[in-house]
Amino acid sequence: YTQNENDGGEQYWVATSATYQVGQNSFEVPLISAQGGGFGAVSGQAAETIGQCTLTFNSCGSVDFDYDITGGPALGSGSVELIPLIPNDECVYQADFAASACPSGTSDAGGGICVLQGTLSNDVTLTNDRIYQLNGGVFVGDDLGGAAGPAEGDGVTLEIEAGTVVVGATGQDFLVVSRGSQIQAYGTEFAPVVMTSAQAFVDITSGTSAQWGGLVINGRAPINSGTPCAGVSDCLEAQGEGGSGLYGGVDPTDSSGVLNYLRVEFAGNLISDLDELNGIAFQGVGNGTLVDYVQVHANADDGVEFFGGTVNAKHLVLTNIGDDSIDWTQGWTGNVQYALVQQGPESDRGIEADNNSDDNDALPRSAPKLANLTIQGGGGATDHGILLREGTAANITHSIVVDAPDGRNDSCLDIDQDATFANATANPETFTLTGLFLDCADPFEGTEDDGPNEFSVADFFAAGAFNAQLDITFDSANGVALDGDSPLLQAPDVPRSIFGEFFDNPGFAGAIGGRDWTQNWTSYIKR
Repeated sequence: YTQNENDGGEQYWVATSATYQVGQNSFEVPLISAQGGGFGAVSGQAAETIGQCTLTFNSCGSVDFDYDITGGPALGSGSVELIPLIPNDECVYQADFAASACPSGTSDAGGGICVLQGTLSNDVTLTNDRIYQLNGGVFVGDDLGGAAGPAEGDGVTLEIEAGTVVVGATGQDFLVVSRGSQIQAYGTEFAPVVMTSAQAFVDITSGTSAQWGGLVINGRAPINSGTPCAGVSDCLEAQGEGGSGLYGGVDPTDSSGVLNYLRVEFAGNLISDLDELNGIAFQGVGNGTLVDYVQVHANADDGVEFFGGTVNAKHLVLTNIGDDSIDWTQGWTGNVQYALVQQGPESDRGIEADNNSDDNDALPRSAPKLANLTIQGGGGATDHGILLREGTAANITHSIVVDAPDGRNDSCLDIDQDATFANATANPETFTLTGLFLDCADPFEGTEDDGPNEFSVADFFAAGAFNAQLDITFDSANGVALDGDSPLLQAPDVPRSIFGEFFDNPGFAGAIGGRDWTQNWTSYIKR
């Protein structure tokens, strides 16, 4: 806001506002004039658009502007020193954007863009004063095999500062963290790390799925299918989709680094009908890896897929995914707590869970533990909430599955295949549904499934403690948090005997109870 007086001595204000994408430091805004009122009291006053202004932020504390006022000065310009809304020593954008040289390990393409390509053989730090363009498949380090602990030759670390933007321009542009190397992506609530398409970065309205590849992380944790690792006993490894390298090994505690406040958008290039990149592929990733506050939006294939491994995750957001939002296979045994899934019209399943499609009883058996899920249907033709099949086990608690607003979900819950039924019966401690709440016109995919146990999905659900079908309502203004009168805001503790110390006891069901942890760092959530 700026206060002015016209030729008649009347007070008027010039104001503007704009919505912009994280990392976008230059954009156009309208200049709006309003008469009368006090500072900040423009609303309700007679207002008119008097011109346009291009704002270019240099850092948290500095902005340049060029403006064109209709019927006034042809062009004006200037600079303004800003007072950030957060203390200056907490501002992550200290350096002027594009003012410094490209970091070592990247090349300068001009215009504030640095290029990443090939295999990174040394540690690289991506600073948030530049935009980083992937050129083809970019590999962080060479593959160091599936053995536990250090391998011959030290791995490479890719560090990404808070607020950094990485873009891919084609379906052949993707980022892979090789076995033995690490990614350290440390975003913050108000400055997440964003991996997006070049098209969407220029104009967010042009963002669509499959505009670039995605993020792949290869680890050295166990998987249950593949071929023997070279020189390592009792070790299996497999080749990732899209030529993304080898994964798998013998170290369940392996660390591939940190993903914290990260958003991955508009990825998922289709290589073939059976070979498509996920938003984030966790391939044999170990539980020494930290994954917390991660969103995948509008991926053509799955949002996140766990190919074996032991990696854990908290605070996941999956929106408008083209296939399955959360997928697992090949013996994944990790944990997830707090996951918001919003299906889109082209989405398939909120969860698609397998053990091993070739050998349903392969070991280690997929047996993750999940709590505090909210899965909201999107109304697609094959839109399911949760599908458990191909021999998987799972412990699921304190979770919600609801229809699309128009009630077109095919089902809330489906359990398939003989090996799945047999394991659920023989090993009930590894296959439990408790505190699972369904609100679907068609809650189950049929009441009976063929199998040696004459397994009934409806009966299995009914036998679980605290499971129920009921009307579930969300806050009308928020759209993702439970309505304030919901009985699901009062829930018993997560059972420690099954779920262990990784899990909090939030006292509610679903992903969001009190504080909405999706605010500020996410985009595209339907509220």
